[in-house]
Amino acid sequence: MLRQEKEVRVKKIQEIFSKTNTIYLIDYSGMSVAELEELRGTLRDNEVKLLVVKNRLAKRALEDTTHTSLSEHFQGMTAIAYSERDATEPARVINKFIKKKEKPTFKNGLFEGNIFTRERMEQIATLPDQDHLRSMLLNLFQSTQSRFIGLLSTVQTNLLCILKQRASQ
Repeated sequence: MLRQEKEVRVKKIQEIFSKTNTIYLIDYSGMSVAELEELRGTLRDNEVKLLVVKNRLAKRALEDTTHTSLSEHFQGMTAIAYSERDATEPARVINKFIKKKEKPTFKNGLFEGNIFTRERMEQIATLPDQDHLRSMLLNLFQSTQSRFIGLLSTVQTNLLCILKQRASQ
């Protein structure tokens, strides 16, 4: 690879780190080319991007960022997965693929600007997506309102029953 090509790759990696604050590092060792292409296709269908990187270039790209401690995790066969739309989507898609094929594995990652371990990345994969969280929140608001209105009507009903009993005495 020529020096100019390396500089272009480093700039692309730097652009990814500056554009998104959630990046998943995955170890794709042991995967065949067909499996890696299947993973790429699955990720692409879910608007997630996957970039196989040279570790040395990734480390060089991280030198000028606030995430230099992430560079120690660029060892072995490493790929970067990220999404500009939803921070948790890459984790969910990769986790489903892992359950189906048992490869790749999470390494570490950067989530909302913080470096997370593999275990934390796997926990993020179990979170519901943004639309589901919004619907859960909306349901919570609606149920709270319904309960409050029910409580108010119960108070009125009880008050009327007490007044009727007093009137009949």
